[in-house]
Amino acid sequence: MSETSPQNNSHYVASLASLPGIEHLSAPELDRLEQAFRTRAERAGRPEHKVSRLRLWLLFILLRHAALRLGEALALNDETDIDLSGGLVHVRGQHARSIPLPHALIPVLRRFFSQAQLSSLRGTLCGLDPGFVRRNAVGLGSLFNINFHLLHFRAAELHQENVAETLRHLRQGTKGQ
Repeated sequence: MSETSPQNNSHYVASLASLPGIEHLSAPELDRLEQAFRTRAERAGRPEHKVSRLRLWLLFILLRHAALRLGEALALNDETDIDLSGGLVHVRGQHARSIPLPHALIPVLRRFFSQAQLSSLRGTLCGLDPGFVRRNAVGLGSLFNINFHLLHFRAAELHQENVAETLRHLRQGTKGQ
């Protein structure tokens, strides 16, 4: 992949957000969806249901804030690929890259990973069956049918924040979509 200048990335994102048929969710819509995942986990009646729903929340957070494809999020090792000290998510594979996480998300993830009921699953928290993930997301706004809208939202959000270097990973990650 050839290097691109920040100006090219900004143009790419600006044009992406303004193309007809290219939609993205608004920040309030994403906030409501995130709250729905959190509430569903908190209201789980059985401990194993709570763990499954917490894992779904983690996947949503990674899709939202790191603009990952579902397959990339499911392939993450939460112990080695989510670097909270550096504030990065390391994606491996064909589109390998390191993606900065929003600073405000780091303490939220620290609290998440410190939960006792998740300790025995560390390293595999993201490793859910894609069919299970899709089935469980249907009631929460068909999340994984709008995964690409999440990616577009993050691209527009980063453009607004003028984070040109981070936009480079989004351009690489949307190839072939």
